[in-house]
Amino acid sequence: MAAGERVRIWRAADLDGVLALAGTTSAYAVDPRAGELIVGVIDRGALRVRRARRVHELSAGDLVIWDSSHPHAGAARTAWRSRLVVFETPALDAVTDGDPRALEVRTPILRDPAVVRAFDALHARIVRPAGRLEREDALVALGESLVGRHAARSDSRLHARAHPALRRACEYLRAHAHENVGLGALAAAAGTDRYRLTRLFRAATGASPHRFLVAQRVRAARQMLEAGRLDIASIAAAAGFVDQSHLYRHFRRLLGVTPGEYARRFALG
Repeated sequence: MAAGERVRIWRAADLDGVLALAGTTSAYAVDPRAGELIVGVIDRGALRVRRARRVHELSAGDLVIWDSSHPHAGAARTAWRSRLVVFETPALDAVTDGDPRALEVRTPILRDPAVVRAFDALHARIVRPAGRLEREDALVALGESLVGRHAARSDSRLHARAHPALRRACEYLRAHAHENVGLGALAAAAGTDRYRLTRLFRAATGASPHRFLVAQRVRAARQMLEAGRLDIASIAAAAGFVDQSHLYRHFRRLLGVTPGEYARRFALG
């Protein structure tokens, strides 16, 4: 991080799969695979984001929604300030009310006051003391402000995401992320063949089953870091990575920071 940059991370213990971030930075790069949804507000400054061969210009007041279909990277000459909420796979049903259309949006940049207010309320309830019901109400309110208003229908992707074989495969990978899973065993657990399963993953997530598995392992690793475990080698082994360098490479590719930097930012929260 450059001088003057500061990013903090919080996880609400009573909201499964929800992270909040806030701070200033002048560059980032993430690959939010495995179904993660990122919603954020630019509070100060401006930046340029490259995603899926498109360039988006963001400025203060913009609310952004990034689905998991493409990695993206942003940069600016001077640091900008923003707040983000990351919805991991377990939280998506609560955000979208079970409607997978909300994982895909017509435009990633909004200036909708109702959505911004709902975002502000949820973010504040994650980073400040709040009761479980208060947080859950804010989570549902943000979902209601998004679903059906800014969602885009993609019939092929919608069909793939709703396919029982894909659901069974995702459940299997989450339960066995620490194991050396093979495509044959995964297809058998899903009740389909390996070629059909691979096509379903690519249609639904834009990624292969292996990329989905790696994302689950990175999620497990960052939760261990959040719990105060700092032995990267043991975290790598527990999460299913071959070794420490394997974890380091994938962690940085997906989250844009090293495991040590992530732990430091979380500790600031």
